[in-house]
Amino acid sequence: MKKIKGISLIVLIITIVVIIILSSAMIISLTKTNIIQRSNEAAVKQNFGTLQEELDLYISNKYIETKGSFQAKKFTVKTNDTNPSIDDVLPSLKRTKYYGKVTISKGKLVLKEIDDPDYTWALSVIDRKSPIDIYEQKINYQMLYDGSLGESGEDGANVCSDITGSFQMYTTNNANTLTFASNAIKHYNNGAVGTNSQWAATIYSNNSIDISGYEGLLVIGNTTCNRDDWHNGTVLLSSIQHSGAYGPNGNYGNIMEDTTKEVAASIYVTTTGDYVKYSKLQKNEGSYYLNEICHSGTNSLEEICLIKSDEYKKLCEFVELNPDDYSSEDELCSDSTAIGKIVNDEQAVEYMVKQCTGSFMASFLKNSTAVSSYENSEYKSKIDNNVHWGKFLNAMNN
Repeated sequence: MKKIKGISLIVLIITIVVIIILSSAMIISLTKTNIIQRSNEAAVKQNFGTLQEELDLYISNKYIETKGSFQAKKFTVKTNDTNPSIDDVLPSLKRTKYYGKVTISKGKLVLKEIDDPDYTWALSVIDRKSPIDIYEQKINYQMLYDGSLGESGEDGANVCSDITGSFQMYTTNNANTLTFASNAIKHYNNGAVGTNSQWAATIYSNNSIDISGYEGLLVIGNTTCNRDDWHNGTVLLSSIQHSGAYGPNGNYGNIMEDTTKEVAASIYVTTTGDYVKYSKLQKNEGSYYLNEICHSGTNSLEEICLIKSDEYKKLCEFVELNPDDYSSEDELCSDSTAIGKIVNDEQAVEYMVKQCTGSFMASFLKNSTAVSSYENSEYKSKIDNNVHWGKFLNAMNN
């Protein structure tokens, strides 16, 4: 009888055992070299990277649909919610092993009951910082003179003429004491200046300007005059008259001291160099003429504008400050710790540049503590790139 050749049972068992041992050794070796671990890590990161992208896209679309009114920081979706459902926001979630373990709270992904190392890998790719709310742009100022418009012409015809009706020039004794130049109004006075001098140069708006709804007047410029007895100044006057009286109490000269006229605002400039001046209005309604005075030198104006009130106390909420600790914008801007927190918080900066373009901005610009904090801000470029804040910050540096 012919024997059938083959593998004996004992040999087969030994072979299987050897294969198992070798396979185990190979798996252990692969684990030690992190190949499997790295593969798992890559898969987890890809899954959560996709979930983060889906959440970002959903929020972005909501901003568009609601024209900016959607509040991402309040956006929360739980597992059993239906409007919207977690599937509506994160459609790829149900294809992963993490379904039921991922929710959304305050606009960000929240992980629950996910063990390490998956939890650690997931956190490395999702955005743990709450998204910022996007605000509509407010313009809480009205330009009266805008140096950023470029060449104004000799008569200033292109300078905010819609509200001022352009400007007229008036000077005493010598027509050469006042001229207009590019990007600024300059008043030249080459005559001797003294208590009884009649040398002065002024410009004034053709139109009277309605100040209703405004609370202050902001002026940015540069002057070479440093006499405190003959001021450069910006004044809102109820009427303009040329009566021929030019001394300290006349229509021109120290016109700010003329008690015969109703004054809504007056800003004195008694030091040389760049200046940012902000004055609260003395009146809250009526129409006034803008008047500019210069003695003994030049006064180059970059920006003049009326200012509305800002809801500045909301800035405190973003950085966990007590709004009641600050009775005014000036007080907040003078607190280096507080203003430093504000300009280094992305949500606060977003609100600041979009909603605070009036009284807070004016107080900020004239305060050296606030300006220093802005210079060192993590979000300096965001502030610079806002068309409104950027306009006035550029004017300060011109």
